[in-house]
Amino acid sequence: MGGETIGGRHTNKYRIVVNSSAAPNVSQSETVMWIDEALQMPVRSETKSADGTHVTMELSEIKLEADKDLFTVPKDYRKLTFIELRKRLTTP
Repeated sequence: MGGETIGGRHTNKYRIVVNSSAAPNVSQSETVMWIDEALQMPVRSETKSADGTHVTMELSEIKLEADKDLFTVPKDYRKLTFIELRKRLTTP
């Protein structure tokens, strides 16, 4: 459907239509999805179901930089065996 800018990000816009399905839990719907060119992931979608339900999802405040401390193992971390873990989970 072409390119569009969503939240300052360059995206490609796609239309996905489900016309029929053999699966009982899949209904007819139409979704418009914006895929971020750099991230290669959806940043916005709008879905309209056959019953008229509308659902919109949009990512915002996308940041690619993360504080390295988020990935530091805590000083008090201790590896548990499966038996120790199960004991902790089952002991009141």
